Amino acid sequence: MRLIIEVDMTKRSYPFNAWVLGGTFIPKQITFVRLAWSHEPPWHRSESGKDYRDGTFFLTKEEAVAHGRLLLEEQEARITKQQAVIAKKRANLDKHDDSAARVKP
Repeated sequence: MRLIIEVDMTKRSYPFNAWVLGGTFIPKQITFVRLAWSHEPPWHRSESGKDYRDGTFFLTKEEAVAHGRLLLEEQEARITKQQAVIAKKRANLDKHDDSAARVKP
């Protein structure tokens, strides 16, 4: 489940401020100065020169934090599924391991 804020940013006047999530999920307010690409979805250029796609920035800090929490929930679900697959593979190996010296993790 992804939180997508439907806001037509192509009609926004520049400059404007928005919030983004950094690599460590720390919300950061940035200023957009112009439209970078008008393709679908549009991209916007920040003061620092970095381009951001619509849907990767938010009008409020609260929206950015809520989106980050949803991303983390999705990541946790993927990891839980991977752990279940690993456990099944380990069980299959254990069924066919004839050595008496097997050490369980």
